[in-house]
Amino acid sequence: MAIDPRVAAVPAVSNRGAVRVVQRATCRFLTLLCLVGCSLAVQAQSPAPRVVAALLEQGRAADAVVAIHGWADQRGIDANLGNLYGVARLMVGDMAGAREAFTKTLMIEADSPMAWYGLGLEALNRRDAAAADCFRKAAVRGDRARCLLAERYAELMTGARGVPDLPLPNDLRQQGLALRAVALVQQGRPSEAQPLLERALAGLVGEPFDERDGLLMSFDMARPLRPFRPKRISAGYTVDSLWTAAPQPSSGFVEMRPKANPDAGGFVAYKVDGQTLCVSNSAPSVYQWDCRTAWNGIHTLEVGLYDARGAEGSVWRGRVLVANRQPLASPLAQEWRHALDGAWRHVTLQVGRAALNLAAYEAARAAGDVASARRYVETVAAINPDDPRVRSWLQSQMRTPSQGPIWRVKTDAPVVAITFDDGPAPGITERLLQSLQSQGARATFFVIGRHVAARPELVRRLQEAGMQVENHSYSHPNVSRLGRLDVEREMLRTNAAIRMATGGRPRYFRPPGGNLSPEVTAVAEAWGMVPCMWSVNGEKLERTDPLGLARYIVDRSGPGSIILLHNGRQSTVDALPAILKGLRTRGFSMVTVDEMVGRYGAARR
Repeated sequence: MAIDPRVAAVPAVSNRGAVRVVQRATCRFLTLLCLVGCSLAVQAQSPAPRVVAALLEQGRAADAVVAIHGWADQRGIDANLGNLYGVARLMVGDMAGAREAFTKTLMIEADSPMAWYGLGLEALNRRDAAAADCFRKAAVRGDRARCLLAERYAELMTGARGVPDLPLPNDLRQQGLALRAVALVQQGRPSEAQPLLERALAGLVGEPFDERDGLLMSFDMARPLRPFRPKRISAGYTVDSLWTAAPQPSSGFVEMRPKANPDAGGFVAYKVDGQTLCVSNSAPSVYQWDCRTAWNGIHTLEVGLYDARGAEGSVWRGRVLVANRQPLASPLAQEWRHALDGAWRHVTLQVGRAALNLAAYEAARAAGDVASARRYVETVAAINPDDPRVRSWLQSQMRTPSQGPIWRVKTDAPVVAITFDDGPAPGITERLLQSLQSQGARATFFVIGRHVAARPELVRRLQEAGMQVENHSYSHPNVSRLGRLDVEREMLRTNAAIRMATGGRPRYFRPPGGNLSPEVTAVAEAWGMVPCMWSVNGEKLERTDPLGLARYIVDRSGPGSIILLHNGRQSTVDALPAILKGLRTRGFSMVTVDEMVGRYGAARR
């Protein structure tokens, strides 16, 4: 076939040794020499596969897309690189782009296991029954364990009966355990499923109320797969721009010719993948490239026209897709293959944390274990408050009458509620608790959810000592600047963390920094919580003056006061004994917010 390339600039080539191509055998000999040179030149740039592999390992798939484009522009693209590109597209959340990349890769290597596996994932995402067949094709030459896991999951999501018991390696054992447990739940065998689900949940790593980024098994037939979270790719890096090639795969000979003949004394240079194969100084200037000696994939072809002095004239460029029945190994094929072998881990099906907790909830409810069922369903809501399967039920259980935020309690009784924000903080929380217990005082601790998840034993100690544990958000943001869903996550994740630590559910929510808004109040009330503020604030003096802090709190407190202190500052620890003694001297009892509100009712600011 002849190429009709685009114009592009290349370095000037000397006319020394210019020859006229007269026999195809000569061209083959020159081609062989040049391909040896090409291989050596490519090997000199061998970090390229390792760079792409490292970017994928670091989760920088968008950067890997750019790197692959840069490499392919210079050296073409073979099946290994095409598959890595498809993996990168999966990891940026571009399922359609991944499908296109894997489909085009099959034009180079018809039995490519990664390409078939990637097509299976995309089909699974679309609830296409062909997914299982794609995974079976991938298993012939690919990672059999990962393909078997995906095949069984695809079958389960299309209504297959039976309980999978897969012979999986250690790094996939948790997925197999979850698959078996969910199948038992679906078949009405909750008592058998519960211990398996507990083991699977115990094996999850990372933040307890965050989903990992990856290809998650949702165990939801309506949406079987949760793809990678979408990531932005720089404009121009499209699948089409990478796979610019001849309309049909080529084998045999490819004819290369310039659009004009060289002037007297001039010559034509022919290049494949940047390497000069031969030159010609007479018309007609035609070169027959024997692509049977080339590796399968996309190659860049160039035809350059030069004058008698070797000055560059016009250069035409095109691409051709070589697809030989008996392909040669491409330059760096072994290193690209090694990078591709490592990429299987990035596209392995993972267990969705919300999905596993939802299955555990259903199993516990069916088994009559109400306490466990509530804990599991609250965890699902903490991960995804918009999950329609749990939202309406939980809100119906938690809703309280609208009453607005509490700032103090309207009473003449000599009671106050001391509250501590933040924490739990090792080394601080214990000493605060010791002072409270020594004075027979009770207090309310508004804790940060991520600290509760890290130190649940401290929260349990507070509860066991008779203290009240309430919600101060999960990551301590300014909630008044967040959208509804993010505010819900902050509240519900902290509720779930406290439930896991103590078995109880908070009733009050205190926004970090006191940043309350009507929207935050509405979200809190929708989930059965009451915003709790304060009427005496010791924060400024907590930073500098323990004795001044004690005098300020004692002097400013009155019947029904809610006092704000912090759980994490040494100065507060130092001031607390004097605060408790001074309040006691004035005749005040120190109770929890819930006790004070329960006895005397709440008041607005």
